[in-house]
Amino acid sequence: MREKRIVGGFTLVEVLLVMAIVGIMAAVTVPVFVKSMRGNRLRTASRTVVMMGKYARTMSLLKQKEHALVFDINTSKLLLVPAADVLVVNDPVNPDGSIVKVSSTAPNQESGLDTDTNMVPGTSTTGGVPEFTRKLDGVGFAYVESSKGSQQTKGSCMVVYRSNGTCSPYSVKIADERGAFTIISVDALGSAKTEGSQ
Repeated sequence: MREKRIVGGFTLVEVLLVMAIVGIMAAVTVPVFVKSMRGNRLRTASRTVVMMGKYARTMSLLKQKEHALVFDINTSKLLLVPAADVLVVNDPVNPDGSIVKVSSTAPNQESGLDTDTNMVPGTSTTGGVPEFTRKLDGVGFAYVESSKGSQQTKGSCMVVYRSNGTCSPYSVKIADERGAFTIISVDALGSAKTEGSQ
């Protein structure tokens, strides 16, 4: 009598066919996910800049004191500092994010602060300890532009949020290494509008 053979496994052809189908699906979907992750960094950085502006406005209103939103273009950091503590010198911000007090110059007294735009061109901002700090991940500041059209592409600059919640209008362009960018335009009341390429 002949023994009956038990069939319970996959043949080599079936396994190879399944592996080929999975490989094709991965080849099609992985580039889409990678592109989505790159765009996600830019979207997250845009949200961070917008939320820091809103936070600066809120803190200015709540504490009834001017606050400075400092854009450290070289290190892609955002710092929120009480404007009374802000001093303008040519020294960089410390690597740990702390700010060293060097002199007692008030922001509007011979400090280089443009009183029309409330922006400090071409210098670093130092003073007290920042209340809040954020670093953009995977993207950087291309420029910060005042309402009068002056662009800052390196160093640090700041936008002062007054105690009534207003600021001088400004624009910030953030970009990644591939050249994709977002331009964030903020009006005098702190409302932000974003536009750009993905």
